[in-house]
Amino acid sequence: MKTDLEQFPAKNPNPALSVANNCTVLYSNKAGEPLLHEWGVVVGEKMPFYLRDLVKSVITLNRPEKMELKIEKKVYLVAFHPSSEEKCVNIYGFDITDQKELEERLRIKEKQNDILYRIGKVALEFESLQNFLDESVKLIANILEVEYCKILELMPDGNFLLRAGSGWKHGLVGKAIIGGEKESQAGYTLFSGMPVVVEDFAGESRFKKPEILRMHEVNSGVSVTIGSIGKIFGVLGVHSRKKRKFTSDDTYFLSSVAFLIAQVIERKKAEEALKEAHDSLEETVKERTSELEKSYISLKESESRLAEAQRMAHIGSWDWNLITGEVCWSDELYHIFGRSPQESGATYDEFLSCVHPDDRDRVDNALKKGLNGESVAGNYRIILEASKG
Repeated sequence: MKTDLEQFPAKNPNPALSVANNCTVLYSNKAGEPLLHEWGVVVGEKMPFYLRDLVKSVITLNRPEKMELKIEKKVYLVAFHPSSEEKCVNIYGFDITDQKELEERLRIKEKQNDILYRIGKVALEFESLQNFLDESVKLIANILEVEYCKILELMPDGNFLLRAGSGWKHGLVGKAIIGGEKESQAGYTLFSGMPVVVEDFAGESRFKKPEILRMHEVNSGVSVTIGSIGKIFGVLGVHSRKKRKFTSDDTYFLSSVAFLIAQVIERKKAEEALKEAHDSLEETVKERTSELEKSYISLKESESRLAEAQRMAHIGSWDWNLITGEVCWSDELYHIFGRSPQESGATYDEFLSCVHPDDRDRVDNALKKGLNGESVAGNYRIILEASKG
């Protein structure tokens, strides 16, 4: 009767095998049969050539070795341990499928996070919204390893425009129109408000396969909405010609990208609106400045003509600021009074001082009547500046 230790290899749920120093397989438990099948041997036969050197090295150096072996959907860590007493190599296999899947998910997640960062960086590098969308679809297609990526913009008539895309036939991006009815994948995505996954269009019953996907022999894909209720921009989708089962991580990543794109689109639209308003304001300022310059030139020309007319007629004029009391004389009035045009700050009292003393009260009263709305006219004598001295 075998002891528990002797029965251990047979009861071991993991692969356990033994190989002689001449590379002949001496033993394998039930769990080890998939390894033998993968290597193409059975108990009593020699190991395949590409493993014989490994077995001999383990025996010669008396040092264990290990390797990873993928069999269908499982991954094994296979360890080769020397047994000097029995002059053979014991082989133990450990199912590390879950660990490898976790490592792969972490690797993909890291790459996806990197793509999200790069898309955000692209948003800062490109001022043009179109350039940003064009670069984004390339990055998305690359990370998800799909042949096609698209950004559909929802048009006012309810249909979609292929606004940006990667992998599509030449001439379609920017021109192709996809129906927005609920019977299409894009329309169904908007209607459901949830990510829509298609593993095989041949068995899809929720909606019809659009012509653009038939044209490119698409078999699977995922689509998500870009934007939120009231601010829908369109749909982001990826497609493959293979029958592919997209994971929840893929869907989550695509939704995250769609959210980021929606934020960038809103910001770009706000920037464009602000730029348009700024450009419009600048144009208005330019037009107004031009009008003011023309008005100023026209005013200066009018003043010049008035001054010339006053000089020829030997007529002067003056303005009186009732708030400050300042009086502004025309050049000809300065000339008539014998004063210099460069003198400024003349007041009403100074004006009266230039009027002959016998006429001052009459002139002052006449001006006061004029301030009360009466029409007045009259003659008065003046004292020239030269005669004051």
